[in-house]
Amino acid sequence: MVRNKTTKKTKKKIVLFGLNGRGGTLHYCSRLANALSKLASVSVVLPSYSDKSLFEKDVTILSIYAPPNIIKTAVATCSFQHRKLIRKIKDIKPDYAIFLDDHPWYIYYSKKLLCKFGFVINDPRFHSGDISFPEKIFTRRFHKYMLRKSDKVIILSKAMKKYLLEDGVPEKKIVISRIGEYSFVKKNINSNIKQEKNTILFFGRIAGYKGVDVLIDAVKLASKKIKDIKCIIAGAGDFSEYAAMIDEEHKKNFEIHNRFIDDNEIGGFFQRASVVVLPYKDATQTGVIQIAYSFGKPVIATSVGGLPDMIKEGKTGYLINPDNVNQLTEKIEKLLKNVEKTIYSKECLLFLKSELSWSVISKNMYSDTLS
Repeated sequence: MVRNKTTKKTKKKIVLFGLNGRGGTLHYCSRLANALSKLASVSVVLPSYSDKSLFEKDVTILSIYAPPNIIKTAVATCSFQHRKLIRKIKDIKPDYAIFLDDHPWYIYYSKKLLCKFGFVINDPRFHSGDISFPEKIFTRRFHKYMLRKSDKVIILSKAMKKYLLEDGVPEKKIVISRIGEYSFVKKNINSNIKQEKNTILFFGRIAGYKGVDVLIDAVKLASKKIKDIKCIIAGAGDFSEYAAMIDEEHKKNFEIHNRFIDDNEIGGFFQRASVVVLPYKDATQTGVIQIAYSFGKPVIATSVGGLPDMIKEGKTGYLINPDNVNQLTEKIEKLLKNVEKTIYSKECLLFLKSELSWSVISKNMYSDTLS
């Protein structure tokens, strides 16, 4: 008993900030926090609306009113709640803080914290057509500040390192990490939902850089050989441009869920799919492939950003060139017609277990950032 108490006292104290508190960002935050809590005493700053049930009991939650709305955020910026939060954090006396996403309040917090801090930069370069000009101006300035002031800069795929070096970040300051498995989405799945024949899935936020237009054209072509092919597209965002591409002849080949997908629904979409497709035109990294692998689903992805690191060619899926409708069509047809899908499934689960373990990821981040 005495030995256990001593171990607790010597544990480092880490505070994670995740103010974009839903979707993939929250999932990343919760999985990392849970894994780090085995190594250190972990506290997490979250918006009050976030789902706290994703976090294990050893993780301390510090809630703050941080609405996912620009106008409300501007109003909340003037609130006295920030001083109260800083007092709570100072009472914890953290050894280290890690900012997991982009949020304007981090500039204030980083100045007030009495500890070293790291910054996870998800997108060192903007995705094509993804954000407005004013957002680009703010984000550039925010990144410039955080890259300069942070003690460590954490990237989630090795492909992003070159951009940080171009921005003048010293190599010794860069920590290469990755996004781990998201098998937690299997916790509440419906066992009655089965894989559907000749069904492909595009999952995630609808945005111009994700190549939904390329996917629609590829499905139309593939339908000439695979008459009953179905493409499920599930995610929030402006779909109007893509809806116009789906003519009357091909409506039967598409199933559209153009809305935010709740966590308890995610598993069902992946259960139904035979293949998961990421036809992105540019990218940094993603968590969609990890979810696909947790269900044993092979993936077709473009060779952009950090996506090539996630695909074992011919084993867990295939890589194609961006904006290449013919290549995408060919690989869709190849995977849907392949009778040995169980081989792909085994390789996906093996990759997940061997290379995407949160235990390994958290240990590496812990040693690399606190060193």
